[in-house]
Amino acid sequence: MSLSPASSLASQGYGFQVGDGTIDDVLFFAQGAPATPTTTATLTAAQLATGLLVVDQGSSSGTTQTLPTGTLMDAAFKNMRVDTAFDLKIVNIATDASADLTIAAGTGWTLVGNMVIASNAAATDISSATVRIRKTGVATWTLYR
Repeated sequence: MSLSPASSLASQGYGFQVGDGTIDDVLFFAQGAPATPTTTATLTAAQLATGLLVVDQGSSSGTTQTLPTGTLMDAAFKNMRVDTAFDLKIVNIATDASADLTIAAGTGWTLVGNMVIASNAAATDISSATVRIRKTGVATWTLYR
């Protein structure tokens, strides 16, 4: 599919879509509403697919968000091949110092890196993370932070 000149974005507008514009422009992409889990729960593949999780557990205790099983991921992302990946941004907006967010592995997952995302209680807290989610085999996935 190609874009007609009338539907493409001009490079003077400081942004482009893949296949249009120049490399110096900002890359625009579709971003629906973020997933907003609030309590300890198992995330869904659909929530991960939004590309953005904004978590506020609304209490003075931490929360654990468990990844869906590898089988559920395979069912949701049928077209993903082994060694393909997507990125997910996670933001913990809880303002209580004890309200850290922990990412836990569901069946079929390997976690690489620190899976605790601090609360947003102090200006120096690192309360967000970018993670890469990679399909590593049938019903097996790895999350890298």
